[in-house]
Amino acid sequence: MPVKMFVFDRRRVMLALPVVPGQPSGDFSMVLLEDPGFALACIMLFEGVWSRAMSLEEWERHSGFVLQAENGKE
Repeated sequence: MPVKMFVFDRRRVMLALPVVPGQPSGDFSMVLLEDPGFALACIMLFEGVWSRAMSLEEWERHSGFVLQAENGKE
């Protein structure tokens, strides 16, 4: 996804904000918006991206890169 988000009850959206310069890279802020129209737009964004997603196997075939499974097993 192009943005980290959570949608709750089809009316609340929590979005991750970019890392603040000068802060540790593991820190981030979140914003909570309550708007059913915005929540619907976020749901539509997710569904649109998800419908074009590839399985891991498809991605490996297209990229030529094979991810190693846990403990080095494929």
